[in-house]
Amino acid sequence: MGGRDKIIDIAFKDETRFVTVGINHYREWQIFNGMKCRAGSFNKHQKIGQHCNMLGSCLFNYDMCITGATSGEMYVWNHHCQIKEVYCYHDRLIDAITISGDFIYTGGRDCRLTQIDRNSYARVRQWDF
Repeated sequence: MGGRDKIIDIAFKDETRFVTVGINHYREWQIFNGMKCRAGSFNKHQKIGQHCNMLGSCLFNYDMCITGATSGEMYVWNHHCQIKEVYCYHDRLIDAITISGDFIYTGGRDCRLTQIDRNSYARVRQWDF
């Protein structure tokens, strides 16, 4: 059903729906009379000849799922398993994504911490370590 892809991270939306991410892997799952799965589509955001590695973390912001990529990009996925928005606030893999209050915080292997507005996805602040 799910294939042999390695799962790097998982985020639950509620008790019956969750997302898994990994190398070239984004899948939305639903537990309802068994397991149902939909694979994600990178659409126009995937560059020809290159692969997007979803090796970072994932979590839900309201109804949208956010994932971090090895390129340092942060993807916001819509309800149809397609990338809605792409933001590049890091130069390397985004290892950590969390939400606190009105902000999303991302941490990457570029030794950078980024504070992002939870509603507009605009960068508020960035710290280099």
